[in-house]
Amino acid sequence: LNQNVRAILALLIGVAALGAVAVWYNSFRSTKEASANSALYLAKKSFSLVSEKANEKNPKDKPAVVASLDALKEPLLLLEKVNKDFPGTQAAFEASLLAGDTYLKNKDAVRAVEFYKNALAMASGQTHKSTAQHALAYGYEESKNTDQAIQAFLQLLSFNDKSITAEA
Repeated sequence: LNQNVRAILALLIGVAALGAVAVWYNSFRSTKEASANSALYLAKKSFSLVSEKANEKNPKDKPAVVASLDALKEPLLLLEKVNKDFPGTQAAFEASLLAGDTYLKNKDAVRAVEFYKNALAMASGQTHKSTAQHALAYGYEESKNTDQAIQAFLQLLSFNDKSITAEA
């Protein structure tokens, strides 16, 4: 009987320790996500400020002016920092897409493709993968890399994601 009590006690201690590790890990992950979201918010706020400044003298009835890459240097560095400091998070995924979109709008498709590849590598879930794959395919197309664009669009179609295939 004594031996059984010891075995049960050891098992209970092991389960409690495992539970404590699980709680710590979830807390760590939540803190990391919150920090990543804060960093992404600051990067987006920086983009907004640059965009507002670029459009200060632009009449409201005209299309918005796209800020130059020189003007967007700081916001882009903030996005890269989100990627570097918080890899694998939702914030890093969004930062990669936003950076890629920014480079694409400023006619630097080669740099955009780098960020879209990064987004695709960390995409979780079908919709995120489809979104990143679509952006990558378009980036290849804009960079005049026709063969890779075709392959990327074909890969996108193979995802069979109804939210994306109708658009592609």
